[in-house]
Parts: sequence; structure tokens; C-alpha cells
Amino acid sequence: MKKIFFILLSYFTIIWNSLAQSPNLSGDKTKLTEDTWDWTWALFSWIWSIFSKDTFFKIFLAILVIIWTVVVTKVVKVRLNAILAKQSDWDDWKEEVFWMVTRTINIIILISGFSLAMWILWVNLGLFMWGIWFGIGFTLKTFLTNFVSGIIMVLNWEYSAWMLLEIWWKKWRIIKVNSLMTELEQFDWVRFLVPNIKFLEEYVSNFNTNDKRRVEVFVNVDYNSDILKAKMVATKVINSLPNILQSPEPSVIVTELWADWVQLKVMAWISSQDNYFSARSNLAETLNLAFKQSWIKIPFKQVTISNRN
Repeated sequence: MKKIFFILLSYFTIIWNSLAQSPNLSGDKTKLTEDTWDWTWALFSWIWSIFSKDTFFKIFLAILVIIWTVVVTKVVKVRLNAILAKQSDWDDWKEEVFWMVTRTINIIILISGFSLAMWILWVNLGLFMWGIWFGIGFTLKTFLTNFVSGIIMVLNWEYSAWMLLEIWWKKWRIIKVNSLMTELEQFDWVRFLVPNIKFLEEYVSNFNTNDKRRVEVFVNVDYNSDILKAKMVATKVINSLPNILQSPEPSVIVTELWADWVQLKVMAWISSQDNYFSARSNLAETLNLAFKQSWIKIPFKQVTISNRN
């Protein structure tokens, strides 16, 4: 409502300035400092002239143009929606681009219709267009930045439905990219609407831009256990899982020698379309079971208590 109020206020200011520049009124305006009565009478004469037949006709015609513009906008929207309904094989990004083009066409039609109505009322179109851009610059800045950001997001193929992102140190899944807002969902099914400009301003990690993703699991092995055997068991587990890719080749390496255990890092690759968390959980669970069956001990932290007495 505040944006609409500021836009209407700018329009009325433009109309007032344009009418105030008419010969009858601007000529008497110079007498304001000389004779206040002449200026008051000129203003009264101008207000009375508004109620003339010619002025009423122009106002009536301008209202008809505005009504016609709104009707044409709705008809175009309905026709474009009908075209979209027939395209059942379109992807989500194609539908979103189509919606953005539809909104752009509607905005162009509305601006053209209101400009014609202002021209009928003898409003200075230069001032009118300046008022539009003034209103856009100060009241619609957020709208335009999010709208353009949405177009960039869709056309770059970097963001689409069900992609996994990391932003603000949290992981999200994209539900839908809209023209102004992007709908995100956390893993607890809580959904958020985020302005599109945030995806261009913030640091965003996209886990689906590549066709592969690495799964890592850290395993601690007791010093008394055979490390080579533990690596062989882990490699066998990796090769037994169905969703693990063989290229790049999986690997098991020793990363740290801690005070109480040897740390192994198990690395495997899966398709970015697979469920990462399910794959990682399955790998960790299978490793734990295989180590128990092979009598490879996974230690716990040792605490030594000494009695000085």
C-alpha cells in the first residue's frame, strides 16, 4: 500500500505541475509577489474551468482508456495462461520464463495505456515518464531487482526445482523459483520465501551443478587392529554398495594418528541426483557392521585416572 500511495502521489504532483504551466495560470503566477488577489482569482478561474464540458470529456475519455487497458491486460493474461496450459511437457524453468515474459508484457501494456490517458489530459508526458521512473527508482527498486535476479537465475540454469543449496551455513532444497521470491525447504520440511537478489549477493554453494558428489565418512581404528585389513574391508564395503560410482575411483586413506586411534577417511562418489544423506548413512552403517564382523575394533577415548595416595 505504501508503494501505491507514493506512486499516486507522484502522479498527482506531475499533473499539478503540468497544469500549473498552462498559459492562463503561469502568466498570473508571476503576479503573486505583486498582487495576491490576482493570483487567487486566477487560481479560482482555473479551478472553475475544470468543470467545463471539454474537460469532462477528456476525463471521461481518459477513464475509458484506462478501463480498456485493464481489460486488454486481463485478456492477454488469460490467453497466455491458456497457451501455458497446453504445454504439459515444459520443464519448470520454461514455465517460469513464460510467467516472467507474461508479467513483462502486462507491465508494458499498463504503462502504455496510462501514458495515453495522461496524453489525453494534456499532461506533459516527459514529466509523466519522469514520474514513472522516479516512482520505480524509489518505490519499486526492490521489485525490479528481485524480478531481474529471478530472470538471471532461471536463464543461467544454476537454480531449478529440487536442487540442493548451502546458503547462510544451512542446507536447503529449492521448491520453486518465482519471479520475485524463491521457495526453499529445509530438511525438517519448513519452507521459506527468500528474495531472489539474495542468491546473487550471498555466497551460495550448489551441490547439483556437477553430475557427481563425494561422500566422506571418518572411521577410527584401534592401534592394536590391522590397519591394512581395515582399509581392505572398507574398500570392499564401498564396492558392494549399488549407488557408488567407480569413476572417480573410491579411496580409503589414513588422515590422522591420534592418541587413542588411527583415523581413516573413506571417500566415494555418487550421482548428484542421488540422496546424499541416505548414501552417507548407508555407507557408515555398512562400515560399522563390516568392521564388527571382521573383528576390527573401533575404540573409544581412553581416560587414565591415577591415585597419588
